[in-house]
This record gives sequence, structure tokens and C-alpha cells, in this order.
Amino acid sequence: MRREAAHVYLTGRCGAWPRRVGSGKQKWRSHFWLERREGAALPLNEFDFDFNYLTLTLILTFLRDIVCMNSAKRRSLERSRRAARVRKSVSGTAERPRLCVRRSISHIYAQIIDDEQGKTLAHAGSVGKDFAQRVSGKKLSKTEVSKVVGEMVAEMAMGKGVKAVVFDRKGYLYHGRVKALAEAARGKGLEF
Repeated sequence: MRREAAHVYLTGRCGAWPRRVGSGKQKWRSHFWLERREGAALPLNEFDFDFNYLTLTLILTFLRDIVCMNSAKRRSLERSRRAARVRKSVSGTAERPRLCVRRSISHIYAQIIDDEQGKTLAHAGSVGKDFAQRVSGKKLSKTEVSKVVGEMVAEMAMGKGVKAVVFDRKGYLYHGRVKALAEAARGKGLEF
């Protein structure tokens, strides 16, 4: 019976380096190596689940992605999942719009959004002329910058007649710069 090899490249950057096998076609193998006969199911363990080859390959590829994913990509993926979960329950209305926070490595941005109309009522960030004029050359830490941005967005919102908002932390933990921005906005009179 002809044997068909199932080459599953599972190493990525963790584990053993893959070896090139055969000539012509790009075939890779590592310490994870599966073989099967035509039409035979691959035994996974002593219970011998009856998975077809495609299902097994998809499962192993998924596991490879989780195990070998670098930490930055995994953190970003987890944050986007948290953001989607938070966003399901948080929505801005005309009476109580949403205060949304976006944080990058160097900067932080906040905007107040009315989701029913799909309009941004106020926005502030750690870049731009308004921020530069307010800071005017002072050397601030990132947490202090967040406080300034929180004060700016609260003042803009109060100017537009918004007094109460819903806080959308966008999947970030309520800690550090996000917490500083929220507390500064509360200090200027926003209610949430």
C-alpha cells in the first residue's frame, strides 16, 4: 500500500529547527512528524478519535499558532478580543456618549462619540497644536500627558454640553495611563 506522508510544520520559532526533506518540493519536518496510510484514521491517543486528515491539520496548525506566536502579537490579539467584549455592552447615546481611549507606546488619544448618529463630539490627543500649547515645552511623563489629555477632552465635552459619558477602555486594563486619563476627566466635571 502506498504510504502518504503528512508533513506538519509545527516548530515556527520555538522548538527544534525544521529540516528539509526530499528533493524538488518544499517539504519540511521537525520532531513533529505524522504518517498515515490512505484511508486510515490517525490515532491521536489511546481513545483513537476518528479525525480526518484535514481536521487534524487544522487543529495542529491552530495549536502551532498559539504556542509559537510571539508575545506582542498574542497581547494584541487578546486586547482586541477584550475590546470587542467590552464594546458589546458599552454604547454611546445622545444623552450619554461614549468616552473612547486609544493608547499607543508614545501617545494617547481620547474621543467622545455618539454611536446613534455615528459622530465624534470631541477629541483630544497627545499630538497636535492644542496639546503643544497647553504643555508649552514642559517635560512630562506619559502618565502626566494622559492627565492633560483627559482634562482637554473633558473641557471640550463640557463646552458641547456633555456632562455624563460612558467610559470605553477599549480592552486596556483600567490602570496606569488609562486610569490617569479617566480620573483627570472626572476631575474636570465629566460623570461616569
